[in-house]
Amino acid sequence: MTTLQSWLRKNGVTHMELAHRLGVDKSTVYLWITHQRYPRTDMAVAIEQITGGEVPAGSWTFARIAAHARIRPEKVASAYRGGRVRPKDLERIEKTARALHLVLPPPSPTSTRAAIIDGLHAKPSRARRF
Repeated sequence: MTTLQSWLRKNGVTHMELAHRLGVDKSTVYLWITHQRYPRTDMAVAIEQITGGEVPAGSWTFARIAAHARIRPEKVASAYRGGRVRPKDLERIEKTARALHLVLPPPSPTSTRAAIIDGLHAKPSRARRF
């Protein structure tokens, strides 16, 4: 996954050129790059199309949650891609997502979140009597 800033540098595109293609002001692009603001869903999809999928629309959701939860974006992405994340951090991620009214992609079946949920719904084992 590439950041918007690195994509711009790699392809020699200026903030002004991207802003023109998206129909926004160049200061808006600057705010997105510095994570002071985040694009709306339609703009995130447009960025994904312009970058040929190198800057996925979903990356903005993870960045926004990370900024509000004070957790690294990689950790947020890892939580929803099946990586290992501490239950405490996972709880903060989910709480922040709900507070921001964001829809997160479903976790993979092997993720920590799925394992925690499965553990909560598992029937208690019975002790064997001899």
